[in-house]
Amino acid sequence: MTVPAAFSTVPAGLRELLALASEAALAAGRLHRRSRSRTLRLATKSSPTDLVSQVDREAEELIVAMLLGARPHDAILAEEGAAESGSSGVRWLVDPLDGTTNFVYGYPGTAVSIAAEVDGRPAVGVVYDSTAGRLYQGVAAVATCDGRPLRTRRPDGLATALAATGFGYSPALRRRQAATFARLADRIRDIRRGGSAALDLCHLAAGRVDLFWERGLAPW
Repeated sequence: MTVPAAFSTVPAGLRELLALASEAALAAGRLHRRSRSRTLRLATKSSPTDLVSQVDREAEELIVAMLLGARPHDAILAEEGAAESGSSGVRWLVDPLDGTTNFVYGYPGTAVSIAAEVDGRPAVGVVYDSTAGRLYQGVAAVATCDGRPLRTRRPDGLATALAATGFGYSPALRRRQAATFARLADRIRDIRRGGSAALDLCHLAAGRVDLFWERGLAPW
């Protein structure tokens, strides 16, 4: 896959990781779209509200196969259980379907999220919005959406800020998040809750929201 011109000054090794992550994210996103009319087999994980479907698992298998097929010595940590140790110094962090509840209900806001750490430090990130068909890519201080550079907004203060948030799956975590929500509700312009933390962060980078907070997020 061709890497956007915005990344022309990025070291070649990171551009290669970005291209591979982008190819895998697009492939998993195509699986999302093909699966929208399927009958889903659902299970729960950490709580009754924490859903997983066969599409989550199939997308993860596809991504892992593509990453390790190209780079067999890399490590992987993925949401649905894939965990491979590696010797290259590169570790992939994978969420094959962020926004599973949205996917189950046919609600917009699903994504593939793939990141690469190099020697323990975040290096490359890709998020594919499989509902809207947008590809977000980032390396260091450079971030793009469909090849166009992104810019954050600078609100005048908290009172004019549009916030995004999400809620974890455990009841205790949700109560803590709700308490924070209540403290902020009358101090900011408004709040959005989309159901995909990966997309919330992309919206932050694109200037569509001014701040994002959520408790209990996983590395992916």
